Order: sequence, then C-alpha cells, then structure tokens
Amino acid sequence: MVNRRSFLQGSVALGAAGAFSAGAAAAVKDKGRLKLKIGVLSDIHITPRNNVGRWEQALRAFDKWGADGVIVCGDLADYGTSKELELVAKTWFKVFPGNRRSDGQPVANLLHYGDHDCSGYTYRHCKPCVEDYPDEEAMKKLIIPLNDRKAIWERCFKEEWAPIVRKNVKGYDFILSHFTKGEPTNLAGNNVPGLEEFMAKQDLDPAKPFFYSQHRVLRGTAGGTYVWGQDDGTVSKLFASKYPNCIALCGHKHLTCAEELSIWQGAFTCVAVPS
Repeated sequence: MVNRRSFLQGSVALGAAGAFSAGAAAAVKDKGRLKLKIGVLSDIHITPRNNVGRWEQALRAFDKWGADGVIVCGDLADYGTSKELELVAKTWFKVFPGNRRSDGQPVANLLHYGDHDCSGYTYRHCKPCVEDYPDEEAMKKLIIPLNDRKAIWERCFKEEWAPIVRKNVKGYDFILSHFTKGEPTNLAGNNVPGLEEFMAKQDLDPAKPFFYSQHRVLRGTAGGTYVWGQDDGTVSKLFASKYPNCIALCGHKHLTCAEELSIWQGAFTCVAVPS
C-alpha cells in the first residue's frame, strides 16, 4: 500500500515558485523515481497594473522544470473582474499554448477560483480599483460573481467549469474546489457545498493518495488554531473520517512556506501554499 508520506517522498515533487530549489528536487529523487511534478502557487492577485510579469515568470520556471500540472489555490483576479481573469488565462496560454509545455508534453491546468475572484466587488473602493475602473456600472458588468462565473471561466480557459472538478494527471487524482461565495448554500463562503456527495460518487481508492485544493484554510490544520480565514471545519471532518491519504492544499492566508506550521500532518495532510 502507498500512503501519503511515502508517496510524497518517493513519487512526486511539489515546486513553489520562488521557493523551489534543485537541492530539494534531488532530495526527493534520491528516494525513488519521480512520477509526477506539480507546480504550486496561490493568491497571485492579478490586476492590469501588476503581477502579470511575475505570473509569467513562475509559469516559465515550471515549464523549464517540466511540471506536469500547475495548481493555483485561488485568488487569481484581485478585484474579481473578468478582465483580470482574461489576463491570467492569456498568460497561461502564452506559456502553455494548447495546454502543452515548450517540449510538447501536456501540462494540466489545476487553477480554481478564490474569494477575490468570487467576491471581488467588496474591493470596489480600493484606490487602485477606482482608478482602473472609474465607471461603477461598467465595472458591475465585469465582476465575476455578479455575472456568469461558469461562462467566464469557460471563455477564458477553454474548458468546462463546475463548482467541484476532478482531474487526473499521469494517474494521480486532483479534486479542485472553486470558491462559491454567494451561492444559496454558501452565502458566507466558508464551506464547500456538495463536497461530501461529490466524493461519495468518485471511485477513489481510500488507500491511495490524492490531492485536494480549495482556497480557504481547512479548519484546525495548517497554520494552527490562530490563523485567520479558516473554513467552517466540515471539509476537515470529512477527510479525517474517510480520506486519511488526502493531501490538501490551501491558500488565502499568505503564510510563508518557511513557517513550520504551513505543513500539517494529522488525520490527513494539509499544506498552506504561500502567496
């Protein structure tokens, strides 16, 4: 049986842009043949005036590294506008045309919405936001949660959107949970409606590790009890009770990866991904 610890040690390398090193890769390689490489980021907060260059730089680093997929744990568009999401997608396809690396091999888009993407109108009164979008009514037509978040995603990334999706990368499963604040069963944005039912319908082997990503911090895991931005705890309870080999990734709190509490191994594994 492959458990989450031996899996992380022997078969996969996780790289965070700005934090990954060749030495870290060598340490993983020494414990077994690498079967999967995943680039991991969170909270990229793209606006028309900043971060696009850093986003492209990170993707090119992952391309050079040979990443099989790239996760971004939400907060793609800083003000939650479709224009910003278009910049995210345009840069993605600039580096990975047709979802392929420069060597022609496929790379999986493992991005998902965060709270800035789906409650972006709350940032309307930030000075840069007012300067970039001075017309109130015009901005409302761009705000993702005030429009069709499904259609916007599908237009930008050329793939079908659903609140929770499952993707398989080289035999490994990834469950991605889009932030859905404002939906009737998730008005506060602190839970993942339908996750338990979704998981029950999957044919996941409970003894085999899989990845799960959401934006908000899974309560009682990475970051400890003090950290802000935790969800309501239902996701943690679900994975603790049924999925001990879950490797969860979350963002939101911008906790540095140098913080010891950013990695939690309890009833399952959770990693807080830095901004």
